[in-house]
Amino acid sequence: MKHFFFTIITLIFAVSFGYAQPALSGDYYIPQGAHPQGFATVGDAVTSLNANGASGTVNFILDADTLRENSFTFNASLSVTNNVVIKPAPARDVYLIVAAGASMGNGIQMIGFDKGYVTFDGSNNGSTSRNLIVTTETDAVAVPFGLNTANADTVVLKNLIIKNLDNVATNFRYGAVINDKGGVWGFRVENCQIGTAARPVRRDGLAPWGASAAPTYNQFSIVNNEIYCGTRGIATLYLTECEIIGNTINILPTTAGATDTYNHGIYITGAVGNTTIHSNFINCLEKTLNATAYLIGIAFAGNASDSTDIISVANNMINVGAADETRYVYGIGLRSAGNMGNFKIYNNTILINNNVSTFASHGIGNHTNGTGPVKIDLKDNIIINNHAGNVGSSAIGIIPATSVLTSDYNLLLANQNLVNYQGTLYANLAAWQATLQDVNSVSKSVSFVSAADLHLAGASNGDFDLAGIPLDGITIDIDGDTRSLTFPYMGADEASNEIPVELTAFSASTNNGTIVLKWSTTTETNNQGFEVQRKSTGEYETL
Repeated sequence: MKHFFFTIITLIFAVSFGYAQPALSGDYYIPQGAHPQGFATVGDAVTSLNANGASGTVNFILDADTLRENSFTFNASLSVTNNVVIKPAPARDVYLIVAAGASMGNGIQMIGFDKGYVTFDGSNNGSTSRNLIVTTETDAVAVPFGLNTANADTVVLKNLIIKNLDNVATNFRYGAVINDKGGVWGFRVENCQIGTAARPVRRDGLAPWGASAAPTYNQFSIVNNEIYCGTRGIATLYLTECEIIGNTINILPTTAGATDTYNHGIYITGAVGNTTIHSNFINCLEKTLNATAYLIGIAFAGNASDSTDIISVANNMINVGAADETRYVYGIGLRSAGNMGNFKIYNNTILINNNVSTFASHGIGNHTNGTGPVKIDLKDNIIINNHAGNVGSSAIGIIPATSVLTSDYNLLLANQNLVNYQGTLYANLAAWQATLQDVNSVSKSVSFVSAADLHLAGASNGDFDLAGIPLDGITIDIDGDTRSLTFPYMGADEASNEIPVELTAFSASTNNGTIVLKWSTTTETNNQGFEVQRKSTGEYETL
């Protein structure tokens, strides 16, 4: 009888105060079905994870075509070793429909991260397939993913489709955002589709915002995503050692009904250390809506300017300016009174299309508020400004007297004056070359595949006038094709035809039994790329 009484007391104690539950471990199916471990909902799984933690990698496996959830937030103390992956079950395509909850500063939030080491992987087979759609039935300006504290390190979103349901009138405000917090490290968004052409995200596709009150910096990688947005594709504030690589960004202000003043493909401000912006396709061929709008393919405001603070902008294709555009248009634009930073701008293709605007536009240059100093090394680019509506429109428009520019081996073309540098207009390449800038550059028309595809085509494929120079670190083009070690193309596309050598003279003579060959070329800058071959019988052999 005493033993029975003790057992009852023990059970009461357990129910009242609870024993510590073991950490989650292994695979958990949602819903559980016949599997040994699982939960009824994702919310239940996250609640258990937050209470008990994880041992090793825990997989939340989504095993239904449609899962409806209330807003949930990850708050477990995880690590590199003890982490969580949310993914579809094998062969399963999943709709994860989440009702938005409270606002964390940038809109009502669907899925939150107060702590990190959480991965959403939308592939159902371990590849780059996108088999998980994150969406909502809430007709409101919601935010699908939000990082809410400085402890939300190593959050990874990959292989996802983040879009509104067709039966919801209001578009998402963002795809994912850091909610004005600094010190977040390891945020990575890879191979996600954010928005659609018919229903773009209302504001910014991705917005890793830092803390502006007392600047602390975030570190992130945004790689190989497909973004449809109304205002900005990627918008940043206070960042360090970050990379934005291989994204396709479509700015659709008219479709989204985006009435913001600024429409940018990528916006960088507060960058410290190395910032890499490579191999992005940026397109805005829709009219902006705000009466004071300015459209910029890649925009920069105040950034660190020490010798160790380098912003590398390479292999990007920027195609901007609708025919009915009435506002300012820039390919790469500088828009701050503060120091803009140190730039290495290599092998980009920038096209500003003709439009009805009467305001000055620049292929690369300063907006009216971009009065701060800047240092730019500009090489191997194709920069074309077809805008005819203002005599100040130019291929290069680096206007402040504090600007420092080194420019060569570019193709520059403008419908009006070619260059506006430190307040002086240069009508054509000859006038600009007289300043000893762009002495090896050219000015001519370029053939592209189409108005929407800036890969080289026609006479430009194999045109020796487009030969640039090899540059450190630029070994591939926007498509991953290997660049020539001797005659790389200007612009983002290493076209399929190798650029030929143009010989201007060739002679052969003998000297004491030795054959001496002499030649000169137009496009070759050194002799290291030549092989001399001979043949007496059979095949040629290299000497």
